[in-house]
Amino acid sequence: MDFSYFDDDFESLLNANPEVLDECDFAAEVDLAKRSSNSLVEFISSIDFGLKFKPYSVQLSFMRKLFETLEQNKIGIFESPTGTGKSLSLLCGSLTWLNRRRNNHIEKLERTVAEKTKIIKETALENWLEEYDLKAEAQKSLDEAKTEVDQIRRVQERLCKKFILGKRKLLDTATLSEDDNNELHDNDSELLIDYESEDDLDAASEKTVNIDERFDDEPECILKPKIYYCSRTHSQLAQIAQELCKSIYEESTTMVTLGSRQTLCINESVRKLKSVGLMNEKCLDLQKESSKVKKSDHGCSKKKKSKCPFLRRDDVLHMGTAVHACPYYACRKSVAAADIVLMPYQMFFNKATRNTCGLSLSECVVIVDEAHNLLETIESMYRFEICFQKLNFAKQQLQQYIQRYQSKFSAKNLLHLRHFETVLKFSANFLEKAVGKGESYSINEFACLIGIDSINCFKLHEFIEKSHLCEKLRGFTSRAEKYVSDQAEQFSVGLFHLVMSYISCFTNKIGDGRFLIEKTPSSSRIIFILLNPAAFLEDVFKEARSVVLAGGTMEPISELKSRLFDILSIPEQRIVQFSCGHVVSNKNILPIILHTGPGGNVLKFDFSSRTSAAIFQELGNCLVQLSKIIPGGIVCFLPSYNYEETSELLQELAVKKEIFREPKTASDVNSVLSKYADVVIKFGTNNSSEKNGAFLFAVVGGKMSEGINFSDALARCVIMVGLPYPDITSSELKIKMKYLDEHVSNNKNAAVNAGREFYENICFKAVNQSIGRAIRHKDDYSAIIFLDSRYRNRKLWSKFSSWIRHLIVEADSFSTACNSLKKFYSQFEDTDDTSSTSCDEPPQWFIENVQETFFTIQYRFKRITVLLRKLFVKQNFYDKPATVALFAQNFIPSNNVHNLCKPPNTTTWIIFHPYIKSKNAN
Repeated sequence: MDFSYFDDDFESLLNANPEVLDECDFAAEVDLAKRSSNSLVEFISSIDFGLKFKPYSVQLSFMRKLFETLEQNKIGIFESPTGTGKSLSLLCGSLTWLNRRRNNHIEKLERTVAEKTKIIKETALENWLEEYDLKAEAQKSLDEAKTEVDQIRRVQERLCKKFILGKRKLLDTATLSEDDNNELHDNDSELLIDYESEDDLDAASEKTVNIDERFDDEPECILKPKIYYCSRTHSQLAQIAQELCKSIYEESTTMVTLGSRQTLCINESVRKLKSVGLMNEKCLDLQKESSKVKKSDHGCSKKKKSKCPFLRRDDVLHMGTAVHACPYYACRKSVAAADIVLMPYQMFFNKATRNTCGLSLSECVVIVDEAHNLLETIESMYRFEICFQKLNFAKQQLQQYIQRYQSKFSAKNLLHLRHFETVLKFSANFLEKAVGKGESYSINEFACLIGIDSINCFKLHEFIEKSHLCEKLRGFTSRAEKYVSDQAEQFSVGLFHLVMSYISCFTNKIGDGRFLIEKTPSSSRIIFILLNPAAFLEDVFKEARSVVLAGGTMEPISELKSRLFDILSIPEQRIVQFSCGHVVSNKNILPIILHTGPGGNVLKFDFSSRTSAAIFQELGNCLVQLSKIIPGGIVCFLPSYNYEETSELLQELAVKKEIFREPKTASDVNSVLSKYADVVIKFGTNNSSEKNGAFLFAVVGGKMSEGINFSDALARCVIMVGLPYPDITSSELKIKMKYLDEHVSNNKNAAVNAGREFYENICFKAVNQSIGRAIRHKDDYSAIIFLDSRYRNRKLWSKFSSWIRHLIVEADSFSTACNSLKKFYSQFEDTDDTSSTSCDEPPQWFIENVQETFFTIQYRFKRITVLLRKLFVKQNFYDKPATVALFAQNFIPSNNVHNLCKPPNTTTWIIFHPYIKSKNAN
């Protein structure tokens, strides 16, 4: 290793600790870009991707294809069913590429240094002017290369030192004082606008917005390339962070999770506020010069000089509280030196937020997990609605504000305020007089209709944002005693940020969205519908080196191509599509289409049949007969609650299975799941008893159709009742379908009827997510029953996930289906879900499946309370799916117990083998 850029002390430190040389050794690597495609494939096939256990074959294929995609600057669509280790494959594949890429870059820089140094020392030309120019150019390149190498080496040296010493200093942040003096100052000067002209915007912004720059006492070297990893929720990001523990990159990778103040702030005076906008305002107010900043003895804000620990959000909050440091700013400051940055969709796909956090996409890789609903997520993020009452209230408050301070505003600021008042006034007047329902308008049409087409909404939005008008109006409203009422308080919370979002709707491209007017007897509202989500993804796909869209079920992929890639003009040859099979054997899955019931009646649960007593009678008979055959748990997905509530055969069904229903409130989900699992485990697979398990009714697209794993006996069968098409009478759906027919269908690569295709895709995305709840690991088995004759349309089969598509069976009759089910379950009769043989390591199914909730189960004639949680351990611990996790305080594991990990507190996580006597479970 070349230590020329390290000091002597650090060289000695490394020599004394050879185990960390791999973390900072930038050995020369072959430039992969110069390899031929065949040579590249051969090289990739020999790469060790750093898993601590032997990966599945599908994982190896996944990681190799991912490495190739990133190396060739391509766009990837990766589909890997749940239970195949998708998250770990994404991490290890991308981090392996990242490390090699950085090593190559360092080697090139060092080569440049050597070459340019040689030119400067040895070049001697007859023409001294040419020699001078050549050496000057070489010196410039030498200085640039040395500067970049020095920056990277300093970061690498710092990380390695702190890893060896085992010291974790505080994150770079300033803690906020919680003194009473931090409250909003009660004087009018704070409510006045100091916005003078467009030329002063940047200066004003620097004074008020970039307050956190006060903490930049020591600039960071921004390591590139980076990996930006996005998912839908913080809980999913926390799971991704802990997935890293199963790879050799656990100690050498710097990872940070970004979030909003709503998720990361620990200041109680900020956390108690009701909206993100108010929290942002309060936080910035607390950072004014009157607030205190906790400094270390030498006067600098506290800094973390080691790598970022990949902690869960709760752990970061706990640490921040313990050391009086701000997790929100700490995470933002850690981005510069991070290898991988985790963040939710709402942050990453908002360009303003990315800029605020200093996220540069150049040369970087973007991984979007759970990307099957990416377009819908973007549409939801930018969808907007506001009612007449809120518009009218905002107008009144703005008028009061202008009247109170009119004499103190400059002419230009007053003009902006009058324009703002006009927008609110005309919008409220139009909404008050609106008649009919479902009328929609383009952005220009609506601006002309309400009479604000002469107002520059771009300038107005800029004025509102950079003058902090929302904050000032909120402060003014809270002080106006005559407006302090329950209704005023309800409307004013986040109201002015909502109104600013309304203004921003007029800044979209003309064809990218439409305004919809909905009027009810009690109220009326304006809705903005984003029709072209690709417009908000364009900069990501153009700036990033590679973008990877990954999910357990990415079908139907045709929608991504027509609504995203074609619109962004991404060439076909740049798109890589990868779909791997399931790790489970084909004999463990039985997907059956049932088009008739026990009475021979055709099953078709469309809109017209929802009031048919006969169809509900046939459905009930189906479920009763199936429950007598299927052991363990059955999860039945219904189009709506109406189906389950209408059937009168639930009492007969309850004889064989105990019935549970998806709750209508999210807070009750864990309780229902706990009771359901308790019953399933209690009765096991004993068909000779009066009951043989439980029956759980859930709703497609509801709280249990996505993100919850029903592994093993919890779902020995998943039943899909009907096709969950959306309401075709919905005004929003009609607008979207019409837009797609007019814009996407004209594209030569798009479907003939893009609106209809979109309508069907909504349905099958929901179907694929629902049936994916069943098979969760390689030893799992389950039947999947489709109860509807429309599933027989083979043109629709292409929309199923690839892992199930080729296994679908059409039953000639109900009796034929029952015989197939009996034969299917008979091959697993010797499998005991409550016993297990001993082995050495935990299996993939356990890693992917365990739920974070308490269960009380009957186990070997004793009741034990267990906590099932997503745990991160090695593969092949047990052969059978009966392992449980126990929760213990300060528990010293015996030889029978495998100690997994220790969170920041004294809690120890352990796994219990089923054969262990319950005497150990105290």
